[in-house]
Amino acid sequence: LSVPVIALCVFGRQLSLALGQKPRLAEMAGGFLLALAPGVLPAMLFATLKYYLDALGRTRVAMSVTFIGVALNALGNQLFIYGVPGVVPRLGLVGSGLSTTVVRWAMLGVMVGYVARHRELSPFRGASLRPHLERLRRIARIGIPIGAQLGAEIGTFAFAAVMMGWMGEAQLAAHQITLNLASGTFMVAVGAAIAGSIRVGRAVGAGSRRGVHRAVVASYLVSLGFMTVCAVTFLAFPRFLLELYTRDAEIVRYGTGLLFMAALFQLFDGAQVTGISILRGAADTRVPMLITLLGYFVVGVPMAYWLGFHTPLRHVGIWTGLTVSLAVVALLLLWRVRQVLWRRPIIAVVAGRRARPAAPLVETAVGSPG
Repeated sequence: LSVPVIALCVFGRQLSLALGQKPRLAEMAGGFLLALAPGVLPAMLFATLKYYLDALGRTRVAMSVTFIGVALNALGNQLFIYGVPGVVPRLGLVGSGLSTTVVRWAMLGVMVGYVARHRELSPFRGASLRPHLERLRRIARIGIPIGAQLGAEIGTFAFAAVMMGWMGEAQLAAHQITLNLASGTFMVAVGAAIAGSIRVGRAVGAGSRRGVHRAVVASYLVSLGFMTVCAVTFLAFPRFLLELYTRDAEIVRYGTGLLFMAALFQLFDGAQVTGISILRGAADTRVPMLITLLGYFVVGVPMAYWLGFHTPLRHVGIWTGLTVSLAVVALLLLWRVRQVLWRRPIIAVVAGRRARPAAPLVETAVGSPG
C-alpha cells in the first residue's frame, strides 16, 4: 500500500495543479509531499506494530513513542523550517516534511527494537513466513471496508482543503489550523472508541450481552463527555487557540468562523468514531462502510461545495457541509449499533460474520483495533 501513496507524493505538484490549486500553492505542496514520500513506509509499518501491541493490551508503548516523536518533530520543524545560520539551510515547508520523515523512521526503529527485545512478543516465533491465504482473506474481508471508511472520512476533509485552496491562501491556512485543533481533540475520542472496540469484541467472544451493552454505553459516555468539554472550549476561547499558531489577523478572522463550526461538530465527530469502532469490535464493517460513503460523499462533499461556492457562507459553508455529513454518519451508526448489538442475540452477531463458534471469536476480540 505504501507504493501508490509514495507515487502520489512524488507527483504532488502535478496533482495539486490538476485539482485547480494556484501555481504557488502547488509548488509548495509538491515540495512538502516529496519530502514526506520516504516516510510513508515507516509510518505504515509503525501503525501495524502499534495495532499489534494495542491488541495485546500494551497500549502505552505506542503512546510513549508517539509523544516523544511529536516533541522531536516540533524540534525538527524549528530546525529545518527556519534553519541555523551557517549550519542548516532554511528549508521552509519542505523542512517540515523532512522532519516528519526522519521522526517516522526513528519511531519505527524504537517499535521494532521493543518487539525484538521482548521475545514473547515476536510475531515470528515458531511461525512460518509462508502466506496463509485463509487468514489473509479474513483480514481483507474485515479490513477493506475499514480502509474504505477511513478513506471516505479523510478524503472528504482533504477535498475540503482543496476547496479552501480555490478560495485563497488565508482561507486554506485557517482551515488547516482549525482542522489541527479539531484533530487533536478527536484523538481522545479515538482512544475511547478503540478501547470500546476491544471490550465489545471480548464480550462478544464471551457471549456476554450485558458486557457488550456496558462497553457500548461506557464508550459513548467517555467520548461524548470529553467532546462536550472541547466544544465549550472552542466557543469560549477561539482567538486564544488560533493565536497559538499565528498572529496573522486575516487568518485569525477566517479561523474564528471555522472554529465555531468545529465546536458544533465535536459531538457528532465523537459519536461517529465511537459507533464505527464499536461495530468493528463485532466485526460489522460492511454496512458502516456504506453509511460513511453515503454521509461523506453523497451528503457532505456536495453540500460543502454548494454552500461554499453558491451561497454567501463561503469558507464557513464548507465546514457546515462537513458538520452535516458527520451528523448523518453519527446518527446512522447509532441506529446500526442498536440494530446489531441491542436487538440481535449475541449468537446472531457471531453468525452474521459467518464465523465458527470458537476460534473467530478470539480473532474478533484481538483483531478489532486493526
